[in-house]
Amino acid sequence: MKKQLDNLITGAMVVAALLLTGSYLLRDRDGGSRQTEKPRKLATAEWKRITSAGRTIAGALDAVDTIAVFTDLQCPVCKSFHLGALEQVLEAHPNSVRVIAVHYPLSYHPQAMTMARATECIEEPMLRSWFDQVYRKQDSLPFKSAAQFAQTVGVVDTAGFANCAAASAAAARVAANIALGDSVGVKGTPTVLVNGTLFNAPPRLAQLDSVLRSSKRGQS
Repeated sequence: MKKQLDNLITGAMVVAALLLTGSYLLRDRDGGSRQTEKPRKLATAEWKRITSAGRTIAGALDAVDTIAVFTDLQCPVCKSFHLGALEQVLEAHPNSVRVIAVHYPLSYHPQAMTMARATECIEEPMLRSWFDQVYRKQDSLPFKSAAQFAQTVGVVDTAGFANCAAASAAAARVAANIALGDSVGVKGTPTVLVNGTLFNAPPRLAQLDSVLRSSKRGQS
């Protein structure tokens, strides 16, 4: 119980800091501080590996632009980015942006690995609702099972879902995502990539919009 309370207090402190300062508190995979870096372009082969490994949570496969997010469902900054800038981008560019989620659960978030494995057992049409629901109810993660979250997005066979999440195949896919992130220089979450350009710190809405508009100008 004490550990659960400590996790809740830590999460609350992070959210409070975000609200008070308007800035992101970036941590690496083991909880250490993470320095922001300038955006950098990945090699084409690296970007293709990411778009192949991730799961589409919004948009069409043939969308003009692709945003990939290395994410952790228990990460408060991931929640802020997903429900903030990312949601607004999808509203502004509903037909031209594809969003891909790639697992990168952080070691100091006790429910993150469980939720990553559970995500592998959510059918693609339900994925956006899954991410939305889990992030909106993120404070419930220590007290609510993955199967209970799955029910809220329409999963009926919760026993089959639980078996899938516990299987080695789901664990292997999550491990492969983590290894992929490590190989391209991901240091924490959320790490956002737009058309192959990696942002070490989550880009603001204005940055995302600028990159997407530049992409459209380049294709016109």
